[in-house]
Amino acid sequence: MISVPKYIENTKNYSPSLTVDEIVKKYDLNKISVLWNNENNYGFSKKINNHIKLSDFQLNRYFDPLNIQLRGKISSFYNLSIDNVIIGNGSEGLLQNVIRSFCSFDDEVLTFNGTFVMIYLWSNINNTSCKKLKLSENYKYDIKKISSNITKRTKIIYIASPNNPTGQIIKKNNFQKLMTTIPKNILVILDEAYYEYAKAISDEYPNSLDYDFENLVILRTFSKAYGLASLRIGYAISKKIIIDSLLKVKLTFETSILSQKIAMMALDDQVFINNVTRNNSIELEKYYRFFNDNNINFFRSFGNFIMIDLSSEKKSKELYLKLLKKGVFVRLLNAFGLPNCLRITIGTSDENEYCIQIFKKILSKL
Repeated sequence: MISVPKYIENTKNYSPSLTVDEIVKKYDLNKISVLWNNENNYGFSKKINNHIKLSDFQLNRYFDPLNIQLRGKISSFYNLSIDNVIIGNGSEGLLQNVIRSFCSFDDEVLTFNGTFVMIYLWSNINNTSCKKLKLSENYKYDIKKISSNITKRTKIIYIASPNNPTGQIIKKNNFQKLMTTIPKNILVILDEAYYEYAKAISDEYPNSLDYDFENLVILRTFSKAYGLASLRIGYAISKKIIIDSLLKVKLTFETSILSQKIAMMALDDQVFINNVTRNNSIELEKYYRFFNDNNINFFRSFGNFIMIDLSSEKKSKELYLKLLKKGVFVRLLNAFGLPNCLRITIGTSDENEYCIQIFKKILSKL
């Protein structure tokens, strides 16, 4: 009998909920607001629709494995060297490759409870232990905890800013102070999947490209603000020596040529990004007002989502199910280690109005 390594055997599969179609059928829903995956519900740039033709692609041919065109496009956009950029299957794929490149079985990843769950999963799949620190009482990062929990085994520190699902960020002065306490042989991953949203929401959000640390990897993606989640395309920015190591472990032909070409078109349409992020900021304020008016404990967000705390797992699950049965799909946060909380994606104006409308009806019956 084939022996499966214990660390794989003990890994829990990513378990998505029922599909949208299955839920619609189960509850006979006529109207829905899909607000559970932090997708861009405005879609993607219309310029892509106008310019993409399959006949333009030699789909029978392999493409450049070094992704020179897209890496060059991104590096020019940020005024970087192409040697500082790598492409991957979403920021999640890059996260996996960073762990594979730099961690051995006796190393440790240091991060927080209540952050992007894939850091826990990929650490485990790589047979690398993942130490989770507690967030503060208001779900913010306690930066001092990171420094005090570094050991000889610590190889990677993972910080998401904005953090999914809490929406919090780490400010520039705090991050710089933190980096001065971290040994140079420890790699720091700064996950900025929601960078475009955060930048539009507040001037407090730092430009991480101003940082000049040799042990820093910045992750960004086309899945969120650019609306290309299904294409699975992200990128990392770092020093050449780190990028060179990541190029060694990535899949030979990663990602598809279609994904790369569409990402290049998306990057050209910053008017679309500005509209999306501006609308997101406006819609966030609607939720702030509603939650304030109804004494619901919420946390101001720098992303395209907002987290609320219902004070108990029972209450959060009850509200989740009541919303679900009325066609409002939000996210339970048990997998994040935050069972008392729900996360709501900021959708279109109509979707958000419907969500708030259903919320009001549920609250009126409590």
